[in-house]
Amino acid sequence: ARPYEAYLATGQAAIDAGRTRTLLAKLGLHEAPLDTDLLHAYFDDYRKSGVLPQRTGGDEATLTLDELLSGAWLTHGINGGIEQWATAERKLIGTDDGLLSEIAAARVSDSIGLRRLTIRDRDASDAQRPFSAVLKVKVSDTLLQDLTVEMARVCKPELGRLFGQYRDALGLAQSHERELALYEMDEPRLRHHMPACYGTLRDFDNGRWALLMEHLPEAENKKDRSHLKADDFGMDDILNGLAEIHAVWYRRDTELTDKPWFVDTPAPARMMEMTPLWKELADFSAPLFETWCGPEIRTLQAEIISDLDQWWPRLRELPSTLIHNDFNPRNLILRETNGQQRLCAYDWELATRGIPQHDLAELLCFTWHDEMAEQDLDRLLETYRDALSSAGGIAIDKKAWREGFALALQHLLINRLALYTLMHSFRPLHYLPRVMGNWMRLYSWA
Repeated sequence: ARPYEAYLATGQAAIDAGRTRTLLAKLGLHEAPLDTDLLHAYFDDYRKSGVLPQRTGGDEATLTLDELLSGAWLTHGINGGIEQWATAERKLIGTDDGLLSEIAAARVSDSIGLRRLTIRDRDASDAQRPFSAVLKVKVSDTLLQDLTVEMARVCKPELGRLFGQYRDALGLAQSHERELALYEMDEPRLRHHMPACYGTLRDFDNGRWALLMEHLPEAENKKDRSHLKADDFGMDDILNGLAEIHAVWYRRDTELTDKPWFVDTPAPARMMEMTPLWKELADFSAPLFETWCGPEIRTLQAEIISDLDQWWPRLRELPSTLIHNDFNPRNLILRETNGQQRLCAYDWELATRGIPQHDLAELLCFTWHDEMAEQDLDRLLETYRDALSSAGGIAIDKKAWREGFALALQHLLINRLALYTLMHSFRPLHYLPRVMGNWMRLYSWA
């Protein structure tokens, strides 16, 4: 009853093709890389030959990269438009945690996902044009929601049922449109901390949304970013950049509500209605959480869920803004400009309205380490409060700021961190045990 994508599991890594590769090398045969392009070639041929049935259901069309690049793009500050990229060299960019995108690519089309486009042959007239870019192609929020529900159902049938019931409140609604809208927005303070965007595409007929963005060489060094520490040189630059982003709509976030792509965090009544989902997620994540954090985490998680009616309304009352909502070292870099380090954040699909402490709490969960102490948290919380106060020109109450940080950690535990355990079941997230250990330390102090 499981989809074949369910077998993207640890067992896959145990397959060894060493003997085959040795034989191919002796025969002088080239082994094609096993990527989505090759897999789709296989599956298309299997369907044509009748070995596999034809696709059924769904309204997502198959669209090649060539067809997509020749579509009706809206260009942004790039000479010559998009057509120059039609003949560019294309290289798939792998991600450690893009499981839903990978499944979407397997389900729908090999055009889905991230690719680096490189123009090799250029003449002198092209000197002012970028020669390298990243093409990001996504599917509708509806399809991503369907895949999320299916993934949850594979993990546990009751989880799948609840995911389906509350699919509109899981953060994926309008995700296909939101990132494009943010890159198109004429807001210098936001764009200062995002990759340059060369073009956006909305192909409603074929169910595709795409971005053509600046290529960031620093983003390719995933190992360095995964080892970012909260007390590293450069953390202040990250916090200053994040403060500038948060300051744009801080305490004026109601201006976002009329945006067609805007999706708010659940209102108190809706959050309470979703209690069965939070309990089921807690039950599913508990065995892993207990392995990494000890038996007390199960009790703590249950208490936080049972007290939702007390703390969630308070969180919603605190001053809020547009937050990234996926702010961790996988989605940010520091780039040097005129001798200064500047934050550049990307992957904005999950952006929403929330308290700014949420992004800070997530970042610290990923970057904390054993040698740091409670006074280090005090310093970082004050550093960021001062940075946001300065960037926004608004005084921020210290007590309410600390309270909001603790509430943000509670929200992360019952929602995002518990959701990570579902993906961990298919593809181990090497960072998750460390992140959970950091959450425990931070919460005990907060």
